[in-house]
Amino acid sequence: MNPRTLAVLSLFVGLLASIARAQTIPSFTGPTLANETLHLPSGSKAILVLGFSKKSGDACKPWFDRIASQLKSKPQVGYYEMPVLASAPSFIRGMIVHNIRGSLNTNQQKHLAPVMENAQPWKDVVHFSAPDDPYVLIIDEHGTVLWRDSGPWSAAKEHDLQKAIASLL
Repeated sequence: MNPRTLAVLSLFVGLLASIARAQTIPSFTGPTLANETLHLPSGSKAILVLGFSKKSGDACKPWFDRIASQLKSKPQVGYYEMPVLASAPSFIRGMIVHNIRGSLNTNQQKHLAPVMENAQPWKDVVHFSAPDDPYVLIIDEHGTVLWRDSGPWSAAKEHDLQKAIASLL
């Protein structure tokens, strides 16, 4: 086999391997706290901030605030905070949602969509390791994960996030 053919074949195999490793988010359809229906994937790029506990919800705020301030004037990229409430007892979920809704203005409510079922697929896609950590995903229009991070916000993570957002615009 000549070197050119070998190089093309190696590139093709590498591309196939990266496609096989690509992860996509689970399909999601549910209301935001502003009672608008969110469909994911939505056909648009989006940034998702997920939390799996009360403590992680608090840790999501610095991430989400920075993302929202950057993207509020860029409608081509959606951004949503998604508290995963699927493991909370069903009789408590309504109270949790009510308390969250009461702490947000109408515009903020449009960007918050609680996940009420199927927590495990979300845990899989974020590479869940700690219940109190926030998880951040950047997805393409098909729901393929382009970038992910987790844990408390930091300046170093902010720098990586800014680079990832810049690649979307």
